Amino acid sequence: MKLKIYETYYFHFSFHFMQYISFDFEHQCLGEIGHLGILGIIYESYTTSFGNEHKCSIELIDYEETKSLMKGILRVKNEDFIQVYSSMLMTIFYKTMACNFKRIEYGPSLLSITNTSYLINF
Repeated sequence: MKLKIYETYYFHFSFHFMQYISFDFEHQCLGEIGHLGILGIIYESYTTSFGNEHKCSIELIDYEETKSLMKGILRVKNEDFIQVYSSMLMTIFYKTMACNFKRIEYGPSLLSITNTSYLINF
């Protein structure tokens, strides 16, 4: 299964960070997790890392599923997303058993690291 996550950060005047995560899964290992499961995994990782006192809103704003492919866009809004970003992604990888993680692109408005590539094999 391949997992691609592309994301862009947007700063809002309410001092929240808005993140859009576009994902593309091949269905071989995803199975029963499904798109609602992905939302749950991200939220669980967030609350595990920082507790329920931190506000987090996750919304699936675009979704398409075929026999062998699942695509979608998540909108994630919270107060300190950058601090929990890595742990959230790692939780997704472990729980979905992703074989290939192709790329992370950080929004240049908030982070100076851009076009960073990783390959994680399980």
